[in-house]
Amino acid sequence: MVYALAGMLLLSIANISLKVFVGGFEFPAQLNPVWLAVVVVCFSIAGYALYNIFGFTGGALQLALIVILFSFLGFVCVFLALARGKVAVVTAILSLGTVVVALLSIYFLGDEFSVKEGLAMIFAVIALLVLVI
Repeated sequence: MVYALAGMLLLSIANISLKVFVGGFEFPAQLNPVWLAVVVVCFSIAGYALYNIFGFTGGALQLALIVILFSFLGFVCVFLALARGKVAVVTAILSLGTVVVALLSIYFLGDEFSVKEGLAMIFAVIALLVLVI
């Protein structure tokens, strides 16, 4: 529990810092294709490192690359959201990820939740809708 609280505090500071950073950032009207090449090269380097340095093969390598890809895309979306929106609203929406993970864990991991936990997730979604709407 202490690590979770520390993680929440550190990520909160990181979100505020990122908002300060992206506040003055000028986004181009159109994305330069060079950036796509940079992403592909970085992704390829990650795959090479996972395979040759860390010994990841088969399914483990695929899973690691999927995690890297989705994490990168998620960070880009957070970056853009913080650049365009209020940090309090963006982080509130990001916190809804807890509910999404819980729902996905039912399907993929077979987790079960009590009525109390289900109600807490429903109230979290309602609170977010009230904040955003």
